[in-house]
Amino acid sequence: MKNVKKWTALMLAGIMALSVTACGSGAGRGTVETKSGSSAASGSTAAESTAAESTAAVSPEEAAEAEAEKEDENFSTGEVSGTTYRQDFFKIQLTRDTPWVFESEEELQAQNQAIVDASDDAEVKDAVENGNLYVDMTVANEETGETTMVRILKVGLGEMLASDSDLADTMKESLIEDLNSTDGVSGGTGVVEDTTFLGKTVPSAYVTGVLTYGDSQFDVFERCVIVRKGTFVAVVIATALIDDTTADQLAAFTAI
Repeated sequence: MKNVKKWTALMLAGIMALSVTACGSGAGRGTVETKSGSSAASGSTAAESTAAESTAAVSPEEAAEAEAEKEDENFSTGEVSGTTYRQDFFKIQLTRDTPWVFESEEELQAQNQAIVDASDDAEVKDAVENGNLYVDMTVANEETGETTMVRILKVGLGEMLASDSDLADTMKESLIEDLNSTDGVSGGTGVVEDTTFLGKTVPSAYVTGVLTYGDSQFDVFERCVIVRKGTFVAVVIATALIDDTTADQLAAFTAI
């Protein structure tokens, strides 16, 4: 089981590297600009011209991004205290007792570095190195190999305005691609289906596959939900082997 758990951790790192494309990495984000004419009307003063520019209409998309960026002022990373992970910005928390074990800060840093080392995508590398993509929490069941991860990334305007179902569908395709490109895994397939998260019914990306490990085969299950606030997204991924506990892992999160 130790080797299987090690494989699970490596698979999750692969998910991190691939799915940044699904949700965006912050590249290409627009800036809010006021729109004004190239010259002031005849007889207007400089002050009147400045006032007109500052109150010029902006598009709904620009207004949405400006509002989202205000939310970012309160952004903070999550913290683990004892058996509880708490993410105050996204208002979520998770408590896990033995045999579940949270990764330390050093282990999370190593996991983030592994994403950089494993990826050939310059966008992914830049996102991690600039702090726009990182693993905020990983907790694993030492007996079963189940793993729950919270990944945080900064996104562009398109992802901010997309529906939760559309984002789940995009993530589903990325997770399937990741499974089918992972050594020893075959038959990756997936759907978007409702699951329970923070006491609510939300769309999730749900994928399955088969892992061949030595002479044995294991069913692999992954389920992902997304939480958005400001220009940040928390991607919560649950992974299980043999028995599908992914929905239960996500349902264990509570709202702060």
